[in-house]
Amino acid sequence: MPPLQALIAARAAIKIKALAVDPAHRGHGVASALLAGCVRIYDQLDYHLLYGSFAVGSGLDTFYAARGFTVLPTDDGIPMDVILGWPVRLCADPTEQLFARWR
Repeated sequence: MPPLQALIAARAAIKIKALAVDPAHRGHGVASALLAGCVRIYDQLDYHLLYGSFAVGSGLDTFYAARGFTVLPTDDGIPMDVILGWPVRLCADPTEQLFARWR
């Protein structure tokens, strides 16, 4: 990727990662609060795309969908041509599935 497009992509999109809750504390809204905090901060920083990934079959598709994210089908990527002006996709590892939210 040319340096200018890489800089534009880095400023336009950010990946949500390392969002985890100890199993003993799940079901109490902790993950929802952490995710809402990420969304609030990244919106304030003017990112246009928030995205992340989770393990296929983990059941997290319903969690992210219920919080306003689009869960992409397995093996699908996020098109970045709207931002970069040429066909580039963000993709996940074959064992992962992407979720995304455009602002």
